[in-house]
Amino acid sequence: MRPAEERRSSAQRRVLAWLEQLSGKKLDWDTLPEEIKSRFASYLEEFSQKPEKRMRKTMGTVAASVKLRWTPDSPCSHPYNARLDGQLFDGRDRVAVVELEARNQKQIRGALLDLMSYPAGKKLLVIGVSEVVIDPDEVKKHIKEQVIPALSRKFGFNEEIGVFTERELKETLGLSAA
Repeated sequence: MRPAEERRSSAQRRVLAWLEQLSGKKLDWDTLPEEIKSRFASYLEEFSQKPEKRMRKTMGTVAASVKLRWTPDSPCSHPYNARLDGQLFDGRDRVAVVELEARNQKQIRGALLDLMSYPAGKKLLVIGVSEVVIDPDEVKKHIKEQVIPALSRKFGFNEEIGVFTERELKETLGLSAA
């Protein structure tokens, strides 16, 4: 994985390219007004962190805030030995199995398939921001409106899967600083 400053620079270049596309002219980050730069500050900060480490920390914080326990241990008994990212517990009882994903849409769809094929319990897919996933809300919408219905029809899957963005979990629980 790349260093934080390199990830931040990459994110800054992506934001700049997007702004250039919108404005139709060449822009320089250093000459942008501070009010425009400040709109992207939290995105750039989030982007500079390693997604996996950040998302695991978020799950621990979110779980604790609702009196659950997060563990990054993969549950056993997956039909094809997929390694899920973790589990949520209420005391000794498992509440849900969890997949955390911030790579590309193909990886996110794979994580979804791993969850769908897990034999028991509630399932939770959390989508985070990364170099590739710039707009997790758009990915979430695609997963919920197109991918889950298509896979459900094809494979007869009829269980509910919770799909959230990492930011959505934080904001819902008032944990934006987590």
